[in-house]
Amino acid sequence: MNDPDKVKPKPKPLIRGQSMPAFKLNGVSPPVKDKQQQQRPQIAKSSADHEESRTETMNSQQLKKRPKPKPLLRVESVPIFNLALEKTEEKTKQMPKPKPLLRGQSLPIFNLTGDKTAEIAKQRRFVSESTSTLRMSGTSVEYSKQEITDKPIGQNGVFRQYLRGRPITMFAPSDSAEQGAKKESTLPTEMLRAEWVYGYRGRDCADNLHELASGEIVYNIASVVVLYDPRAGTQRHYLGHNSSIQCLAVHPAGVLVTSGQVMGVNRREQIAVYEKFDGFYETPDPNWYKPHVRVWDSKTLQTLAVIGGGKLQFGVCAVSFSVSDGGGRVLVVDDSPGKILTVWDWKNGDLLCEAVATRDLLETAAFHPMDSDMMVTAGKNHLGFWTIKKITAGSTSKAFLTTKKGLFAEHQAKFVHCLDFGDNGDVITGDSKGSILVWKKGCNRISHANPAAHKGGIMALRVTSEGTMVTGGGKDRRVVVWDRSYTRPLRECKVRGNV
Repeated sequence: MNDPDKVKPKPKPLIRGQSMPAFKLNGVSPPVKDKQQQQRPQIAKSSADHEESRTETMNSQQLKKRPKPKPLLRVESVPIFNLALEKTEEKTKQMPKPKPLLRGQSLPIFNLTGDKTAEIAKQRRFVSESTSTLRMSGTSVEYSKQEITDKPIGQNGVFRQYLRGRPITMFAPSDSAEQGAKKESTLPTEMLRAEWVYGYRGRDCADNLHELASGEIVYNIASVVVLYDPRAGTQRHYLGHNSSIQCLAVHPAGVLVTSGQVMGVNRREQIAVYEKFDGFYETPDPNWYKPHVRVWDSKTLQTLAVIGGGKLQFGVCAVSFSVSDGGGRVLVVDDSPGKILTVWDWKNGDLLCEAVATRDLLETAAFHPMDSDMMVTAGKNHLGFWTIKKITAGSTSKAFLTTKKGLFAEHQAKFVHCLDFGDNGDVITGDSKGSILVWKKGCNRISHANPAAHKGGIMALRVTSEGTMVTGGGKDRRVVVWDRSYTRPLRECKVRGNV
């Protein structure tokens, strides 16, 4: 028997693919059932020895130190290796890092050896067919004038020229299609005049479509106020603004218009252009490009006053003229996060009072037609009734604003989209639930309601001179005329698209 105290050899670790060798436990072989099972350990042992020798030979070759591949550069391709795991040859050699391209410069050409076949475009020239030649020289850009001869315009009066290396397609006037494109030595004295402006800003604006006393329809798009005559089919344009217009309102007399814009860009060289459209730019205010409100005459298109420059922060989301005092005040809502409500004496440019209206979206605001000290604002989760109060101390007086929030009770809606005033001074509102709500003058509670007057929100509402009311819903595409109680429909029609 074997000595149990004798140190046994430590078994070698198995290599992947090698079978487990057979061992004897205390010198006794495990019992077997038949002769075939007795022969299996010998077969396994012989095959294991053969496998071990073969695997050790293979692993000795694999465990040789391999060369660590170098990191590839941006322009270097992947090297090719053979089956013996040796690096044979790189497809391309390392190329020099290309220099950054200048504006209008084409990409240089490289060959497989890394040498440039040609210099960067070899002072490649981009010829402008109308003004000058752009010449690339190393890292510098030089401009040189070039004499341009008459070049016939292409087919259909279209020709192309290059501006800073980019092709621009030009369309010649219809009466000069057969003439050549001639170079003018001086600037032309003629000025372009807008004949027609397409579009209307209604996606993010409210109450910005009105009728003037002349019968023209006034509305805004971009930085232009359009005055459209439906009888003659013509347009006139007020071009005093230098940035996008968000809101406008009409004076009670139907002649004066006030409009508010967002923040513009301070480019002093543009003032000379605006001077040709508005005399106020002849003596420019340092805040001429900032959000402000302009009051102008719709007959002469002349600006009468500019207010709010330097005071307003982000833009103007709502404006309104006072009615009972002849339109001497202008209500302005700053489109800042606090929606600051301000009241101005526009003739003198004085700020009378201000207050924070709401933290949410504000859609419309208006003076009460019977009291210039009362105002109403409406928007998201908001309906406010405002009153101007005055405090007199000796010879001076100070004005401030007080407010009451509208109490909706069971008629609460997420948005109050529009409002108007009845002939008795009641306030009528239309909301996102399609309800018409009536509020008594000086009261912040609902006197009576017409719930679900429209399927979906009521986006427009106007009381007529006869005392009836016209409403338009967005989703049901209905325009409805209501009786004086605002509960019974007199006429209605359906239109294509949304109202």
